[in-house]
Amino acid sequence: MNPLLEDLMTGWKVVYTHYAGVVGKLASLVVKASDKPVGLVDEKNIILPYIPLEDVESGKVLTGSVQGAGRIIIVEPDRIPFLGGLVENVIVFTTPGSGLRVPRVFEKAYISKAGDEYVYFNKKSFLKIRFKIMGDRLVVIEKPFGILGEGLEALKNAMLTYGELSVKDAVFILTKQLGVGKNEARRILSQLVLRKYVKIVKGKVNLY
Repeated sequence: MNPLLEDLMTGWKVVYTHYAGVVGKLASLVVKASDKPVGLVDEKNIILPYIPLEDVESGKVLTGSVQGAGRIIIVEPDRIPFLGGLVENVIVFTTPGSGLRVPRVFEKAYISKAGDEYVYFNKKSFLKIRFKIMGDRLVVIEKPFGILGEGLEALKNAMLTYGELSVKDAVFILTKQLGVGKNEARRILSQLVLRKYVKIVKGKVNLY
């Protein structure tokens, strides 16, 4: 199973994100992968349009009462209802800054955007997964493609050898290792920053 879905479908999670389209796609993939009926609490109809109608009609997705559901998805609630301890998997999607009160039993995870990719981060386990939504598929990204991937590897290797790098050092390494000019090296570095593979803090380049 996809490692992101595997994490979502284990235990009780609250996922903070601004991206309703991603929430809808993740919810539909959870339903597809689930071997149990899924209770959907979506009072604002944010993700219901993403759920195949046949799953609702067949009873695989329960949109009224969630009694009998093996897992429950709750979207943008004003509060998290009492669920008891009988449901093995509960996924709550909410917007950062919503003020939602979250019981301690829930693990917190976050989905942020990084260029044209997304980053899922589980705060408790420190699991970090990069992914893209490509049509009906969720594709996990191990490293950036093409010259960006080569640049990231060059910087990682340099950090292992030399330790901390300045921006000037990073640009120099990229020009030498990739055979590109300084302007192209700066563009590669800025793209790696934009996509949250590296960060620049006080003039020093570090890995995320």
